[in-house]
This record gives sequence, structure tokens and C-alpha cells, in this order.
Amino acid sequence: MGAVALVLAATFCAAGALVVQIAFEQGANAAADDVVSQDRYSSLELVSVSVAFGIPGPVSVVDEREVTVVVSRPADRPYPNLARTLSAHIERETGRSVTVTVEYLERRRYDPDASRSVPPPDT
Repeated sequence: MGAVALVLAATFCAAGALVVQIAFEQGANAAADDVVSQDRYSSLELVSVSVAFGIPGPVSVVDEREVTVVVSRPADRPYPNLARTLSAHIERETGRSVTVTVEYLERRRYDPDASRSVPPPDT
């Protein structure tokens, strides 16, 4: 009887941790989307958001969180404060402190029709 109760308790704890993780992931995604949607980040495109949680154990089940945000940007546009901005928005959305890593996919665009009307740069 005691073993059954232990298994049921473990199952409920795991289910509760999963619900917390899912809610955090949804909040992190919403916050990242809100940030990238701001006018000052209009040149960015949100590619993905992924969340890594700390290893479950006696100290913390889901307290350690790391969010990786992948964005596409023009090759000549730096965004040095983006990780800090994302972290602050995610913390506001989820109520949890988080480490944010931003990975950039640089893009360059060449439009041959547009280049006909603009003289080539001096070399």
C-alpha cells in the first residue's frame, strides 16, 4: 500500500513540474515575440525560442532556466542589449529570473532590379 502511494505521489509531482515548465515556456515565447515586435527591433525576425531547465533534484526542480532565442537580422545591424531586454521581459511575463542567450542568423539581400537605379559604391 505504501509503495502505491509513493508511486502516485511521484506521478503527481512530475505532472505538476511539467505544468510549470509548459507555462514557463509559453510565457517565454510570448515575451520574446512581444520584444521582437517592438518598433526598435523591426529588422529582426524571431526564428525560435527554446527553454532548458535545471536538472531535477532535491534542491530545485525548475528553478534554473536558460532561454535561447534565435533571431534573423540584417548583417550590418548589431543589437547589443537584446539579451538583457529579452531577459527583463521574460522575467516580467513569468515571474522568474532567467538567463538568456541570443543567437543571430545574419541575412543579406541583393535585389538586382534595385541595383540598376543605384550607382555602385566607390571601390
